[in-house]
Amino acid sequence: MKRVYIVPHSHWDREWYMPFEQHHMRLIELIDNLIKLFKTDPEYKYFHLDGQTIILDDYLQVRPENREIIQNLINQGKLQIGPFYILQDAFLTSSESNARDMLIGHRDSKSWGKHMVHVGYFPDTFGNMGQAPQMLKQVGLDTAMFGRGVKPTGFSNSTSPEDKFSTEFSEMKWVGPDNSSVLGILFANWYDNGKEIPTDPIKAKAFWDKKLTDAEKSASTDDLLFLNGSDHEPVQMDLSKAIRTANELYPDIEFIHGNYDMYIEQLKKDLPKKIDEIDGELTSQETNGWTTLANTASNRIYLKQWNTKVSKQLENIAEPLATIASQKTDFEYPHDQLRYAWKWLMQNHPHDSICACSVDDVADEMITRFKKSNQVGKFVADAALNKIKGQLNTNKIPHNLGEIPFTVFNTGTSNKTGTVIAEIPIKKIKFNPNKDSSEKIYQALKNENTPKYTVYDDQNKTIPAEVLDSKVKFNFDLPKDKFRRAYIEKVIHVKILMENMKPVSWKTFKLVPLNIDSKVLQKNSMIHDGILENEFLAIKFSKNGTLSVTDKQTGHLFKDQLCYEDTGDLGNEYVYRAPKNSRPIFSSDFPNKIVIKENSSFVGKVEIKVKMRIPVSMNKKLKEEQEEHLDYRLRTAQRSGRFTDFTIQTEVTLEKGSRRIGIRTSFDNNSMDHRVRALFSTGLQTKEHYADSIFEVVKRPMLLCQ
Repeated sequence: MKRVYIVPHSHWDREWYMPFEQHHMRLIELIDNLIKLFKTDPEYKYFHLDGQTIILDDYLQVRPENREIIQNLINQGKLQIGPFYILQDAFLTSSESNARDMLIGHRDSKSWGKHMVHVGYFPDTFGNMGQAPQMLKQVGLDTAMFGRGVKPTGFSNSTSPEDKFSTEFSEMKWVGPDNSSVLGILFANWYDNGKEIPTDPIKAKAFWDKKLTDAEKSASTDDLLFLNGSDHEPVQMDLSKAIRTANELYPDIEFIHGNYDMYIEQLKKDLPKKIDEIDGELTSQETNGWTTLANTASNRIYLKQWNTKVSKQLENIAEPLATIASQKTDFEYPHDQLRYAWKWLMQNHPHDSICACSVDDVADEMITRFKKSNQVGKFVADAALNKIKGQLNTNKIPHNLGEIPFTVFNTGTSNKTGTVIAEIPIKKIKFNPNKDSSEKIYQALKNENTPKYTVYDDQNKTIPAEVLDSKVKFNFDLPKDKFRRAYIEKVIHVKILMENMKPVSWKTFKLVPLNIDSKVLQKNSMIHDGILENEFLAIKFSKNGTLSVTDKQTGHLFKDQLCYEDTGDLGNEYVYRAPKNSRPIFSSDFPNKIVIKENSSFVGKVEIKVKMRIPVSMNKKLKEEQEEHLDYRLRTAQRSGRFTDFTIQTEVTLEKGSRRIGIRTSFDNNSMDHRVRALFSTGLQTKEHYADSIFEVVKRPMLLCQ
């Protein structure tokens, strides 16, 4: 007898084509209706909360009085929760973010009791990371469910002899790089294949005849899975009646109101002895017509920049400093504060959020969340540093000549070579705002001559350094046991070169004032005869604004690097699509201006400024095609015949001892419907390449880029 497992759910995008609170209020209605349904219909047994514990937080934020009801439903197994905090995009978030999503989701699930769903749940992730099997096994999960990344059936379930399938069935063995393996289950007919099941016998017969046929095409057993719901869909209130109708219509099939754990338990018993095996990351673009939407990496770049900034603040600064402080002092590790910061950050990690495919209001709210997380990370880092500061021994550094000690930390996990800009107070005056004149103190410090300085390390050796500027500013000390204390201080900003600094370490330096008679050594510049170079690289700036880079160790010359390409875009919010028969516009075809911005013994910086002329937008036909909701693959709009200036400023930086070229690009975008990218030609002919990914270096095939 065939078994049909019907799992009610609602795939909950917290925000997308509506702002967060619009979705949020619909969530309240959904769970209110669920509570009512569980109370009035004893046949309604389970509802899956989309693998996200944050759904519970969101609901109780508005209905805190219903916490006990929610707890009882979870205790009875009716509300199926976890195992993740949110459903994140794997590839646009850091490795650590993916791990924290699992860890925090598990912790939250267990705080509600023992009824966590034992499935690695990735229904709509835009591609799945290769290390998922290992990560899932480490938290006790041996099954993964996903909607994208492999192809066991043709587009819209229609197959042909020419189809090349990733796997014969929707059930497969998924193996990670370390040979960890889990049972992989693809939603071959998507996660809405059982939505809105009819109760009328005639309509139900037509519904099930088609749905059962579609599901059987890719199923390896007689256990068929149907997901009763779709994107933020309200609960089907008459599902019990619909299941009764189905059982009456098909006496040789058992229709079960089930949950994932029940389905997987039976599926494992019935699986063939041999099923197909898939390896590593799942990024196929042919998944039953649903691609892995790789183009979202370039959507709203500022959100990606914020995400990187905050991730680094937590992972590379706050947490390492808190760890050092808790090991070396009486500092109590701030688990709760950091978990709070991580939650704010991860609320920006669902696919429609971090992929920046949502309405403008969503992007605006994401900035607020990034700032909240970043502020907590900075607070933790400052608190840890204040504790560590009290344990630093600077007694070796004499103070009788006005030397000022300062310490630089490398909180990373690898050796670092590069420049650091340190803000160093050289004079601090505390005052009482009710009695003293802050204006007089400020002006006195501002008018006071700032000495010239050089920098020595703890071995009393001069190191490459440059004093950038001085500044007078007001601030407060915030004692733990007293009211805030006002002060005004004069600070200088010093750029120093750190060479091969060990991981998780710190080094103390001293700022030494130069006497008038002191001789300052002549600096050797890094830029000469139009070439910026250090021990490893030589960069020549071409007349067309591109770079020619020589690797001094191999002698290889990389020509024509850093050319900007502008093309039109008539795709949608997920997929880039260039208009047919259109030609790219290149920065190398326009005049440019090259200016040396910095040239010292340890850093060189060159600015390239080019003013391109590009179309102001696509033509009017694109708007019409968008309003018609015409598939982007069928659009025929072209770029406008009106042009506007598009100025790109690029800073190219090379530091002493570094094998890395720093490139910072900025522009003011006055055009619509276009894509800009920087081109770097390797000159290599290869069928595959290696890329940094989530806890692995992955080998990927070369794809023809548009």
